[in-house]
Formats: sequence, C-alpha cells, structure tokens
Amino acid sequence: RGFPKPRGMFAIRNPSLRKFWLGLHALKLYSPTAGFIRTSSSTGREENKRPRVQRTAEEWKEHRHQLRHGHSAWSPKKRLTRYQMDHLRTLKREDPDTWDLGRLSEAFGISVPAVIRILKSKFEPSPEMKQRQDARVLKEREERNRRRVQNNSLHMEQESS
Repeated sequence: RGFPKPRGMFAIRNPSLRKFWLGLHALKLYSPTAGFIRTSSSTGREENKRPRVQRTAEEWKEHRHQLRHGHSAWSPKKRLTRYQMDHLRTLKREDPDTWDLGRLSEAFGISVPAVIRILKSKFEPSPEMKQRQDARVLKEREERNRRRVQNNSLHMEQESS
C-alpha cells in the first residue's frame, strides 16, 4: 500500500511521486535492487533487522489472543503493603523536588513504572481487602526470606565441605 513502487525512476509520470522516490533514492533510503533500507535516525547507518520469530500455529494463536485481550498481566517482583504505598504517595506529595521517581524507586526497592502506577492509582480498598492484601504481601516476603536463608545455609555448607 502507500506509494506505488517504481519499475524505473523515469517510469513515474506523477511529478510528486517521482520527486518522492528520487528523494528516497538520494537519501539512500531506497535502492531499486534492495528495496527499502532501514537506517538508524541518529547515525544514518543500516541497522541489522531482527530475525523473524518462528512460531507454531498454536503459538501464533495464543500471541494474537494476548494482543487482542490484553492478558499481559502486571506482575512485579516486589509488592508493597498499602501502608507503604500511602507512605510513598505522602513523600511525593509533601516534597516532590526531593522525592522524584528515581529516588522513590530506590527507596522502596521497586521499579520506576511501579512507582508511576502507585502514584496514578486512586483505588482505595475496603478495610477487609486491605488486611487480606497486606497479609498476602507479608506472607510472600516471609517465603522469600525463608528461601534466601535456606540458599545461604546451603552455600555455607558447600564452602565448608
């Protein structure tokens, strides 16, 4: 679609189309033999094209379903309690110059997109839901810490052997 591909530079009778194709050719964005050439906008050099992903029919079906229905779930590695989220919002509200997004992400150990999501969110759960969510976060932390201690103890045993 778009502009018709020329068979030869002088085969184009429309002056504006001819000017367009000659301009692409002059900028080395189009070659009659190679077709379109992708270049980096900053350097003007050719980029290596990514190899096409070879997927089975089932994988393509799943990929299309995810694109259509948006099932790329947000799953951060670290979750904050509601109290911590409120504290993050308070810090940003009281002193936005000191507590920029980068500093907040470092202080709470989460990514910048997670900080942005927390600051944008206006959701306020019921007290029961708040309690359940905080309990789940604390349980995940305890589990993560327990695994870390086990890994460290295994490491120590292997080093001493």
